[in-house]
Amino acid sequence: MKRLARDLSWHARGEAVFSWHRRTGDVCEMSRDVLALCLAFSDWAEVDAVCAHPPMGLAPTQARDFCRVLAERRILVESEAGEEDLSRLRPYAPRLAIYERDGEDAVVYGRQATVRLAGGATLLAAADGTRSLEAVAPRERRRELLRLCEADLAALKLLPPGAGVPPWAESTMPWPEVDPRALVDATAPARDPSALGAYHADIADAAAQFDEVETTLSHLFREPHPALGGETFGARLARGLVARGARGEGARCLEVGGGLGFVGRALVAALSPRSYLVVDRSPSLARAQRERGLSSVVGDALRLPVADRSVDLLVANEMAGDLAVVDGASVGALGLIDECARVLAPGGLAYVSEFGHPTRPPVRSDHLDHDEHSLRFEDLRARAVANGLDAELVPVPRLIGLDGSAPALVTTRASYAALRNLFAAHGARLGKRAWLVDELAAHARAAGIDLERVHGVVTAPIGERTMGLRPDEFWALVARAP
Repeated sequence: MKRLARDLSWHARGEAVFSWHRRTGDVCEMSRDVLALCLAFSDWAEVDAVCAHPPMGLAPTQARDFCRVLAERRILVESEAGEEDLSRLRPYAPRLAIYERDGEDAVVYGRQATVRLAGGATLLAAADGTRSLEAVAPRERRRELLRLCEADLAALKLLPPGAGVPPWAESTMPWPEVDPRALVDATAPARDPSALGAYHADIADAAAQFDEVETTLSHLFREPHPALGGETFGARLARGLVARGARGEGARCLEVGGGLGFVGRALVAALSPRSYLVVDRSPSLARAQRERGLSSVVGDALRLPVADRSVDLLVANEMAGDLAVVDGASVGALGLIDECARVLAPGGLAYVSEFGHPTRPPVRSDHLDHDEHSLRFEDLRARAVANGLDAELVPVPRLIGLDGSAPALVTTRASYAALRNLFAAHGARLGKRAWLVDELAAHARAAGIDLERVHGVVTAPIGERTMGLRPDEFWALVARAP
């Protein structure tokens, strides 16, 4: 006999479902048919009986295999699991869990909650995954520790007996909580993350989209930055494009997908073009672009509202990953290259950037609540050449002259929200930026925060990792019309 564990919350992104075990922090991704199998054990049930007639078209052998895994992950249980059943599990504080040591206490920050744990500094320091819960914490403290395993904090995981740290132990999965029965019954389907038209149309708060939800390289460097010689991303991009033959003064410029308008504003200031038009799918983002002095219209990247051979410079910065991928081919990005060839005037230049690689096939990124795909840039270069354009591939850090050596802050979407809440608790704001460690330390000192007492401040050379991005994964196609 088995039963679905009571200590689960359920989360969804598109068709994917995630269970979060509130008592261990275990995160398990599954499809809706496996969720239906889980719900078949909402009350006590025999595995043989459920697997003989499994739900949603699962084969009996599949159902048995899934039941075994679900039992290993404590999603299906054989008894009313008490706290004593957890004593052999190994407490582990994820690398990006955010907590501040305050004397003997620890103040734990999540993306949605804050908890003060009396005497927690010693307890959490011991949570390194090498000792059992029984060895780390007295029984009377365990309930407090288990609170840290819940999804709104994600500051502690209880690992199975043995050694090593499983991948889920670092997960701070940020998807919204859902009713699992409604997902199975399709009475409350999650939004399809591939339905990008609806996603972009629904963006309500343009600033929050990039400050809280989506991270782009250009947004992290929208302000003057030491790693760019005190300049902005847009200013350095202008210089790199001019060095590759882009027209400046008097040029007719078109930007596809303009974000909040910071790149466009910098390009206008640096190039003094005759005209600068942004085409964006999101009405909210188009309004933000107009607020920064740009002309912007709502339109489709694959049906640009301009005449043939009418553009001297086309910029598509970090937007092509939103376009469709079919059977491993970046059909949307290739269509954008076709549009570039159509609209470029003789001698005109197109710049198309995104995360990806010259030869690696596209991969889906699921760190956002909408689909993005990396690009295989050699496919774009070949398409540009087939359209009669001269084309080269350039790493974006090289094009903008990024000094990648200085150590910078590394976050995930959830850990950044937790770190932002820590700063807010001290009366300070932590903006979205490619934070160098010395900049962050100075900002923290001004707020009365000693970063030496904060767990979860992870760093790496800025050229390798900044916030949640890897700059060395960003490439650009630079194509010129004869």
